[in-house]
Amino acid sequence: MNFLKGYKTYIIAAGTILTAMGAYLSDSITLVDFIFAVLGALGLGTLRAGVKNEGQNVIKRFGILALCTSLFAFTGCANLNWRNIRETLGTPQAVQADLMILGGLARSHVPDNAKAKIHAFAVYLNQAADLNLDAIFNLLPATTGSQNGDALISAAKGYLTSVVQRYGARNPTAIAYGHAVANGLLANF
Repeated sequence: MNFLKGYKTYIIAAGTILTAMGAYLSDSITLVDFIFAVLGALGLGTLRAGVKNEGQNVIKRFGILALCTSLFAFTGCANLNWRNIRETLGTPQAVQADLMILGGLARSHVPDNAKAKIHAFAVYLNQAADLNLDAIFNLLPATTGSQNGDALISAAKGYLTSVVQRYGARNPTAIAYGHAVANGLLANF
């Protein structure tokens, strides 16, 4: 084990980062947990280097650890677009059903003027051939006056933002999700 002398802590830190990356990519931990794990591992590496007080070797070893981590993070191993959108969000039918349920819960708590804006938004979205989010989101009220209504709007925005980021504003799959969001809202508004 003499050949590992001085490197065991760095190997543990790198292993911690790799394990955290794997857990994050498999949705076992959140982004916040991943960041804390990486910061903890980097802290462990720098603490070890500080205890050893090796001057230039500290920079060299920390640099190697940072380089290995960044190479892993920015290669195909850590491609954050790996998720299938249907696995993440569900099918367009599931999205529509989710928004129908949320809309049913929110409807009685949303004032009439906000209901009219949500309805106009859904009608426009159902006819849209381009999901220009800035233009579409401007049709929605800033707030509905109820937590359930605001949650409904947040969910609709979240679904639309996710599909547009993944597929683009004019992609047929994104448009299908847009229609699902619209139909889910139209069921109650």
